Amino acid sequence: MKKKPRIPRTRLVYIPEINSKTWLLLTKKGNSTCLRDYTKDSVKKIRDYSLEEIEELLSHEENFQEFANYYVRIDVKSHKHWREEIGQRNIESGLASPTKECRLQDKFKDEYRHVKNKRVLIKKWISKFSCIKEKVQFNHWDNDSAESKFNAKTGVGWSSQLLENSRKRQKINIIQTKNKNTDFSLISHELSLGVSSFDNKFNLGFSDYIKPDGLAVRKNGYFTVFEIKAPKDSQKIDEALLQALCGALAIYSKRDMITRIARSKKALLRPLVDNAVIPKKKPSLGIHLAMTASEKGKPIKGWSPQIEKLGLEIFDSFDQLEYIAFSFVTKEQAQDIRSLRVNYLIDVNGVSKY
Repeated sequence: MKKKPRIPRTRLVYIPEINSKTWLLLTKKGNSTCLRDYTKDSVKKIRDYSLEEIEELLSHEENFQEFANYYVRIDVKSHKHWREEIGQRNIESGLASPTKECRLQDKFKDEYRHVKNKRVLIKKWISKFSCIKEKVQFNHWDNDSAESKFNAKTGVGWSSQLLENSRKRQKINIIQTKNKNTDFSLISHELSLGVSSFDNKFNLGFSDYIKPDGLAVRKNGYFTVFEIKAPKDSQKIDEALLQALCGALAIYSKRDMITRIARSKKALLRPLVDNAVIPKKKPSLGIHLAMTASEKGKPIKGWSPQIEKLGLEIFDSFDQLEYIAFSFVTKEQAQDIRSLRVNYLIDVNGVSKY
């Protein structure tokens, strides 16, 4: 019988039956619990629920939990720390808006377009991304089903399908791409990597985050970063490619944390990847763009020499990148995404069309 992971004493939870406006910090002692709301100046404590009642509520659809073992040494009285952590989860979940409009992805795209030496820029951002906060889980989807998010018209709808089709029966299931080197299993979606306001190398004093649409692993244990553009999203390939690159730089910068989480058993639904690895010097990372296709299966904005030039430039400037794959998904295919055919591939052989 498969052993379930031990539930930690400290969790971040979203339980709308108790408070629909914010995530809460849950601590337990025996069968007693305390839920703390850090959104106000004075922390509100809720002690009305037993552990059994909390677990029952967390089993409901649209109620979420994220393990927080790495917070155990941080006192619950550290209000500034917890207020920022809760605030970050609220922003990620759409319960609150960022305090500053300029997101890291927008800042990166702007710098990429104006800096001539792309290699230096990439190394600078990898170095700065070291300020991303440590986690023990990718996010609450490690523990929660994403089936309720299935949708053919939204990015999260696509990634939800890929996530659940990749981990049926809590085992790694490979999504076929018609190219063995790019076949993958999505192990996380809506992955949010937070940057603390106390240690923000990009803009000190402001919290921020980088949010790849998906993170996948391949049979050899190497990772692929996904950027997904469903019908309701912008279909500009160059924009999507730079967003994906930004996410890949963050993943590479935090490679030790990423591989540690992937190898960890600390998840209720996410299967562990015992061969997960991101080599420091060898090219291993993949970037995969999944975008909306026309009825004829072609890119809505069209494929162009400019896209190929940008892709090759990125490939030549990022030493740890193994390939960039492009998949264009029709309306019919988006109804049930069990495979994701690669239409274009950029790697050491240049640009290939399939």
